[in-house]
Amino acid sequence: MIRTAIFFVLICMSPIASGQRYDWTIENTERVYGKDTTSPQTSRSSVAHINMTIEDVGDGVIRVTFNSVDIRIPDTPIGDMGFDSNEPADPTNVLEGVLRPLVGLTFTLTYDLHDRVLKPSGELVKERGTSAFGHTISPPFLTVPFAPFMLFQGDASPEQPRSFMLLPYSNGVQIGEASLIDYVTGSAGNALSCEAEIDVSGEGDMPGISMPAQIRVSGHTRSKHNPKSFELIEHDYEITTTLGFEYGPGMPVRSEIVTKVSIRRAASDSGQRTPSEDA
Repeated sequence: MIRTAIFFVLICMSPIASGQRYDWTIENTERVYGKDTTSPQTSRSSVAHINMTIEDVGDGVIRVTFNSVDIRIPDTPIGDMGFDSNEPADPTNVLEGVLRPLVGLTFTLTYDLHDRVLKPSGELVKERGTSAFGHTISPPFLTVPFAPFMLFQGDASPEQPRSFMLLPYSNGVQIGEASLIDYVTGSAGNALSCEAEIDVSGEGDMPGISMPAQIRVSGHTRSKHNPKSFELIEHDYEITTTLGFEYGPGMPVRSEIVTKVSIRRAASDSGQRTPSEDA
């Protein structure tokens, strides 16, 4: 009887993984230029609001769940488009079939010790709808947005945060070599801050293009964390991916994708104090 009671107490004292909700705002702008490098031939943009639950389930592993999705894509060839998972299903909406399945989707991201990037589980890989969010929530662009959730896991610390690499990708092809994301820690009021400048260039072959393509990925990432628990409070980053190639002799093409992401820890539903309040 005593052994049973002790066992029960130990179970109650064991840490239980609990998820925290985060509100994401993702802004994407894509421009394509021809010979005239000052005026884009085409331009399109989108704004998405996503609520996710993110749970630390082990050293180098987090579990992510989509709770809601709201996206607006103006001025498409068929007019303004949008989808809101909080609205009733609309079978006439072309986005319904690809974005509705994301709601409730749960997947894991695992830190790859060799490549120092984040690898998704199969649940995310098979979903087509994440491409609507640009270079954010689909392979191979997962590292920059989700790395702050893992910077201080395990043996990592503010003095030596976990290291990550950036892979320069475009159109499903890696162009150039991976580059270290050089995170630097500091303080921001009562919070622990972590930021990095990103500037990676590369050159390589692309399918259907006879001449090598050039790519540059540049931007800035900055996050704030609870200095005691290291839980993420907020994360902002902006990245510009510029791709240049010759579609044919004397036919230069340059595309530019600008991604702006804001991630905020959602207010506690239970009324308990948040890590930012305790910091």
